[in-house]
Amino acid sequence: SANVQLSYSKDNNHQDMDMCLSRLHLTGEDIPSYSADSLHLCYVSDPTSRNELRICGSIADGQVTSNGPLTDIPSILLSCVSHHLPILQKYSDRSVKNRTADFSLTLKDSTFLSSVIGIPLRLYEPIEINGSADAANNSISITAWMPLSMILSTILLASMPRDVLIV
Repeated sequence: SANVQLSYSKDNNHQDMDMCLSRLHLTGEDIPSYSADSLHLCYVSDPTSRNELRICGSIADGQVTSNGPLTDIPSILLSCVSHHLPILQKYSDRSVKNRTADFSLTLKDSTFLSSVIGIPLRLYEPIEINGSADAANNSISITAWMPLSMILSTILLASMPRDVLIV
């Protein structure tokens, strides 16, 4: 259950969609119940520049931008990877050759992710992940910052001091 506010506007080729969920509560048979204070999604589409999706909330903050439709992002990533792994080239989509995508995500609360993937995960500080993909140059760059530690289970402790993963 949640309170939902939604607005949408379109003029010429420019589209804006704004959705705000407050007092979000998820329950299900296979996942533990989860509650969040708020989740705000904003989508902006402008064919003359970039398409953008922003997420802000108690769970995470993030942004994805592309110079094409956001639905092209999986094809952009596959195009970049298939350049280095020829066995995947038959799955590559040539129509995204001049497309780029950038993303950033700050995961602030691991409770929801933990309940969805079914792995106990606890964050002591937010995790930041940033990246970009450029199909024209066949390049992908992803950086992650995990300032302290996270516990994946009662046995496994992962931390990243000085950019070294210790498991």
